[in-house]
Amino acid sequence: MKVDWAVLANSAEVREGVAYLMSAGWDVARRDRYPSKFVGAVAARLLFNRTEAGHHTYELQMLTQDGNPISPAVVVPVEVAPSDALPAGWDIASVVAVNLSGFVLPAPGVYVIDLLVDRFHVKSLPFRAIRTGM
Repeated sequence: MKVDWAVLANSAEVREGVAYLMSAGWDVARRDRYPSKFVGAVAARLLFNRTEAGHHTYELQMLTQDGNPISPAVVVPVEVAPSDALPAGWDIASVVAVNLSGFVLPAPGVYVIDLLVDRFHVKSLPFRAIRTGM
């Protein structure tokens, strides 16, 4: 398995294997006051070898810069199905979008969202939370 891409966005959804992203690619969250609700999503495209087809678990963890979790991880079960329509040697793509509205940013600072697949870390998406004018 390998990560083709993963990105933070304001919102995201997947339809028929295609990701639809709104305001993707940011790394700064601006808020007037803290604690503040996290408004965002993670979208990712992972590529699996045919030998890796089957059930997998994606897990998203939001951590402070000290590595402390902000809230429980979001766990998403995914079924990676082989297809006879793919050319020989072609990887199986799995596109996932997860809107993360349950997280709360306790204070301005540096945060990271870690993406794990089957409990193994595959990607980190760091971002900064800053205070804007009141």
